[in-house]
Amino acid sequence: MTLARCKTALLNIINDPENRVIALSGRWGTGKTHLWQQVRQETGDAQAKEAVSASLFGVSTIMELKLKIAEGLAPKLRQANFETIKAGVSSIKKVLKGVHSSFSALDELSLLAMPYMLKGRFIVIDDIERKHSKLSIDEILGFIDECVQSHQCRILLVLNSDKLRDHEIWAQIREKVVDQEIKLETSPAEAFDIAQAITPCPWPEQFRLA
Repeated sequence: MTLARCKTALLNIINDPENRVIALSGRWGTGKTHLWQQVRQETGDAQAKEAVSASLFGVSTIMELKLKIAEGLAPKLRQANFETIKAGVSSIKKVLKGVHSSFSALDELSLLAMPYMLKGRFIVIDDIERKHSKLSIDEILGFIDECVQSHQCRILLVLNSDKLRDHEIWAQIREKVVDQEIKLETSPAEAFDIAQAITPCPWPEQFRLA
C-alpha cells in the first residue's frame, strides 16, 4: 500500500476506537515514522495526538520497556497533576539506592505509578525487529494485552516484520492480538518527495523524471 493510501487507512483505523492494537509494517527506510508523524498531526483522536513512543532497540526485558514508556510519559504526567506520585516514588528510590546502589531491581520503584500513567493512553512501540534477542515476541504481546485489557490503552506497533527473529511466533499470535495491520510500500515518487522536503534539490523535476 502506497504512502498516501496508508495515511488515509491509518487515519480511518485510528478514528475507530474499536481498533485497540494496530500494526504498521514495512521495510526499513520506507517512511513508517514519517507516516506516523503526519497521521498524529492530522488525526482528530485526542489519545493519538498525545501518544507516547518507546523504541525497542536493544531492550531485553519488559521492565526496560515500561521504564522507557514511563520516561516518555513524565512531561504529560506533570500536566496531569501527578507530581505527588512521582515525587514520592523518586524519594523512595533515592533513599534505597543510597543504601544499596547495586540493587538493579530498585528501578521497579519507578513502575509503582504505571497503572495510573498508562490509563487510557495511546502507546507507540517502535523498532520491534531491533529488540534484544532475550526479549521474545510473546512477552511483548503479553504486555500489550495487559495494557489493552487492564489499562484501556491503544497500541500502535511499528515494525519491519520481515526482519523479526521470531517471525513464526509473530505470525501465529498476530491474529489474536492485532486488530488491524497496514503494510507500507512507499513508491519511488513518494520517497523522492520526502527526501526533497528534508533536503531540497535545485532540480527536483529532472530527478523525479530520471
